[in-house]
Amino acid sequence: MLQELTFITLLMLLCQHGVGIEILHHIAGEGTIANPSCDQGNIKVIASNYGRTNKTACPGGYKGQPQLDIDNCLYDVTSTLAKTCDRKNSCSNEVSNGIFKDACPGFYKYLNVSYICLKTQEPLDCGGIACNVFTICQYEKKAIRCDGQKISVVYANYGRTDPLTCPHSNATLTSSLCFSDQTKTVQLLCKKKEECKLYVSSLTYLDQCPGVHKYLAVYYICT
Repeated sequence: MLQELTFITLLMLLCQHGVGIEILHHIAGEGTIANPSCDQGNIKVIASNYGRTNKTACPGGYKGQPQLDIDNCLYDVTSTLAKTCDRKNSCSNEVSNGIFKDACPGFYKYLNVSYICLKTQEPLDCGGIACNVFTICQYEKKAIRCDGQKISVVYANYGRTDPLTCPHSNATLTSSLCFSDQTKTVQLLCKKKEECKLYVSSLTYLDQCPGVHKYLAVYYICT
């Protein structure tokens, strides 16, 4: 099996192959609230820094005095922002030295967040309510749970309908039309269960696009 790509590497490949992905930037000054958001889809943080890499951005001030004569103050907070913002439509983060490490004391800093908005699975109508969506990457085993209720599978697809879900070096970069309806199979596996463990591979589910790294998307409700 080919080695998995990092998200950043995959993003670069997508751009090289003409897949349009807009990278958004959100800047918030020290003492304010950063609130990156997506009009559609969910946030995926690409990079985030706290400090000052530009002498004119967020002029602000420190004790009433502007501090613009530094542009090499940098502290990587990508993992921190990813924990609070990834997979959300919007998020809020206090921008302060108490939250992030102060790499340049005495200077007015800002938080710079670079992110993209990932398209989410399209909701289906499940009797007037939106379905839950559970995604399992190929060769992984995970469990769908309905604590105290029964799982009712409405639809399941084994394939790839976007290039960013379950990123992998063996995923097509331009195709998003890999479908294999596996509703009946998953319904049989999960029928009348509160917990349904699923292992995803082409040995279990019909593979309509050999050579493409796939995932199983299950739309369900708890009844």
